[in-house]
Amino acid sequence: MYDAKCMIPNPYIVGIPVNEPNKFFGRESLLSFIEDNLRQNIKFILLHGHRRIGKSSVLKQIPNRIAPSEFAFVHYDLQHHAQSDLCEILHDVSEEIVNQLDLNQDNIKLPTQKELKTDVNIFSSHFLPQIYKKIGGRKLVLLLDEFDVICDDTNNILEKGLGLFPYLEKLLKQQEKLFIISVAGRHPSDLKNLIKLFRSAPYQKIGSLD
Repeated sequence: MYDAKCMIPNPYIVGIPVNEPNKFFGRESLLSFIEDNLRQNIKFILLHGHRRIGKSSVLKQIPNRIAPSEFAFVHYDLQHHAQSDLCEILHDVSEEIVNQLDLNQDNIKLPTQKELKTDVNIFSSHFLPQIYKKIGGRKLVLLLDEFDVICDDTNNILEKGLGLFPYLEKLLKQQEKLFIISVAGRHPSDLKNLIKLFRSAPYQKIGSLD
């Protein structure tokens, strides 16, 4: 006979992303995959999975599971930026980097959208060097959620976002201490141009929990 007293409460949360480490369960092999690739200096990692499968929760937990003494993690959600241009996104990313790394009091000069429209390279040549200096020997890792939101139905990402993806690909080649972990809601086979652009990038599926 079934005994309700023996029932183990289900620890898994469906809905909002899990921020608290003590409420996050599983995904050990996935987190090990991410950490191993970061330690091997893999610059771009793509995670993919169905909607509501826990992708955002994984991104939220990476800073809690991977050595903060070696990496400085900054989370940025592209969900509401499908129509944003490159300069707007870079400006917002700059603000998030400063805020999330608690550098507001360190006299970091943030690039304005106007300045970026005049010369987008000030993000890499002026802003990022200030951040590297402040974080010391750590590597800067951008955790980009909803990475495929800028893609259109034809998957013509090379012409979307005013060059966001080609810019990031070029940026990773230039910046030794910059890394990106991205999350997409589509399978890599549906993101052929993205995979082609970030050649040899490892990707991993975020599937159902057992």
